[in-house]
Amino acid sequence: MSFITITSADNQTIKQFSKLKQKKYREKEGRYITEGLRSSGEILKTDKDAVFVITERFLSDFSDFCDTLSSQKVYVVTDKIFNSLTDTESPQGILCVSTIKKASEKLQKPYYIYLDRLTDPGNVGTVIRTCHAFGFGGVLLAPGSCDVYSGKVIRSAMGSHLYTDIYTDFSYEALADLKKDGYKIFSTALIDESVSLYECKFGEKAIFVIGNEANGVSDEILSLSDETLIIPMPGGAESLNASVAAALVMSEAVRTKRG
Repeated sequence: MSFITITSADNQTIKQFSKLKQKKYREKEGRYITEGLRSSGEILKTDKDAVFVITERFLSDFSDFCDTLSSQKVYVVTDKIFNSLTDTESPQGILCVSTIKKASEKLQKPYYIYLDRLTDPGNVGTVIRTCHAFGFGGVLLAPGSCDVYSGKVIRSAMGSHLYTDIYTDFSYEALADLKKDGYKIFSTALIDESVSLYECKFGEKAIFVIGNEANGVSDEILSLSDETLIIPMPGGAESLNASVAAALVMSEAVRTKRG
């Protein structure tokens, strides 16, 4: 096992990796950082060109896992250098730099979830994970949504971004074009015209829209929608967390399609 040891924070490789904490460099390089043992293990399965950075302590404590990295490029660094690359308070001591997965050029699956300007990274990451769990075709993010490859989103997704098609900056016009391909648009909204999620038939191809945490679905997307959905809340709460609403919608869509 031949790993490369780096002891200087001025090392050019470390400086390049550090830049990937910023969105503009991730977009420029087409790469991003993932932290943690579990996510690193998933990336090891899916990206043979991924580069790993580990601490000396991690190399000692997780020697069996490190043995599985023998075919990868691995840098061993001090805790101080590692902490300069991460934004977590108690990092495990492993991260990897991997290629941003390209989504299919054209939507090919029956069901997708559309996030209309969601800004909370935890919500977006959880929706990606839920999308993976329910076998949805992918996640479409409207312009103005949070950066899908930020550290907080990636941690919340827990590796599911590797198995889910993710489309960023998916505009209103692009959403409208999907209707020409036979997709129906269903938006969640607390308006008089909304029908119960549990009484609606979704058809063979559908896009389900979850709105911004504070303002809901935009008027232009509501005007485009074939139907607006409401999730019954007999307990009387004013609203649901966006990622919880998305999970309920996806679960019902899958249940009715199989039923």
